[in-house]
Amino acid sequence: MTDLFTFADVTLDPERGRLMRRGMDVEIGAKPLAMLTYLVRNEGRVVSKDELMQAVWPGVIVTEDSLTQAISQIRKAIGADGLIRTLFRRGYLFDNKQSAANAMPEKAFVRTLPLAVAPFRLIGPGSDAAWFAEAFSTEVASRLARYHDLEVTWLPEKAVPSPLRATLGFDLNGMVQSVDGMMKVTAVLTEMSSGRIVWSASWDGAIANALEIQSEIAEGIVNALAGHGVLLNVAAEHLHRRAAADRDAFELYLRGRYHTNRFNREDAEKALHCFQRATEIDPLFSRAWLGLAWSHDELASFGVDMTENDAAALNSARRAVELDPFDAEALVALGEMLGNMGQMEAAEAALDRALGLGPSNADVLAMFSGWAPVFGRIEEGIAAAEKARRLNPSWPIWYDSSFRRASFHAGRYEEALSFVLRRQPNTRSMDDLVTAACCAVAVGRPEEAAGWRDQAMLIGYKSASQYLDHAGVKRPEQRAHILDLLKSARFPVLPGEA
Repeated sequence: MTDLFTFADVTLDPERGRLMRRGMDVEIGAKPLAMLTYLVRNEGRVVSKDELMQAVWPGVIVTEDSLTQAISQIRKAIGADGLIRTLFRRGYLFDNKQSAANAMPEKAFVRTLPLAVAPFRLIGPGSDAAWFAEAFSTEVASRLARYHDLEVTWLPEKAVPSPLRATLGFDLNGMVQSVDGMMKVTAVLTEMSSGRIVWSASWDGAIANALEIQSEIAEGIVNALAGHGVLLNVAAEHLHRRAAADRDAFELYLRGRYHTNRFNREDAEKALHCFQRATEIDPLFSRAWLGLAWSHDELASFGVDMTENDAAALNSARRAVELDPFDAEALVALGEMLGNMGQMEAAEAALDRALGLGPSNADVLAMFSGWAPVFGRIEEGIAAAEKARRLNPSWPIWYDSSFRRASFHAGRYEEALSFVLRRQPNTRSMDDLVTAACCAVAVGRPEEAAGWRDQAMLIGYKSASQYLDHAGVKRPEQRAHILDLLKSARFPVLPGEA
């Protein structure tokens, strides 16, 4: 009798060598299929890497890279988040029960709909808080990206080019007025092809209620799109965020987001102060902890107390995930901070879960693109970067760091340099400058490399190990290659690093 295994929307038939999702065959290599079969047959038990390699490649010496690539192919093939868990320094666990507990409810959507979100305009006398309108708009886009049925594109400019307009199904724009702690919000959803207004609504209330208004905007849009293939019951419990308990805490959070998006040392310090005050006022406000994590991370990237800021960033990201375990952006932050601390398997697991929860979230895709090559998943990183740029064609400057990393590890040195050059000099981090020097020397421009090297030395470059560790480069072959570039660019290399 044939053994058939069913989990999520997947059917595994080991005897016939078939893997199916929703009744359709899924392409998967022989080794990844054998590995999946072994993990499924050992459901609920942690399988060590050595055991897996012996089971799948008996009598053959293989590297951990082969194992990592096979796991990546499996996760991509089955699509179900949480089924295969990476347990740091222990191995892998097929956990069908945990996956079922965390799974999104069954969705019967017809297709994915494209939705463009433009910044809400600031209007009205006395309404001069540009920081509020910008942060409010990006929060709405983030909320909508949690719906897997929507492919959300962020368009900073209201005017949409004609070629792009043809590819977008719907457009969300609005207006915000903020005066003395009160706010008025109007949101309008328009069908791009016809110009027809599909839905609109207005709210008046305190700034402290802004998170609730953002949820209502997201739900109103999904309700309006129900006739276009999107269901109403899309994991509602995963989409609501706890509102700030205090108006001041929420206003500090929005101010912090505004400063974070400037991406320079001075604004990072201002953002840090805002988020620290917000968490002190409301310790259960998860998004404030997320902002605090990114502020510490930014300061570390500028060479400011790197050890202390990296540790503080990790603690803050962990707190954000504890408070909201279904927030893809909190999970991607946790992955970034774990990677900075050298905890690569845990970082990969967090980033994979973030990608599962936010497959069309441009922020998640951008951050994943920078770390995927470090995990040996170079092609996935490049693909994620390309999708992030498509979803957010006027991406914020912090994306450039992730895109730079993805291109650098793929050997696209000129492309990696172009992402550094897009940034203003005061926004370039130490990692940007060191990578730029390595790229310049790799393409045969040693004088240019010297200029980048000198800038990196001025803002805190100390050693090759410091740079490699903060960039999460642990694979011996990657580390050796970059070390050669550092030496060619004439960076100081300490004894024992060569």
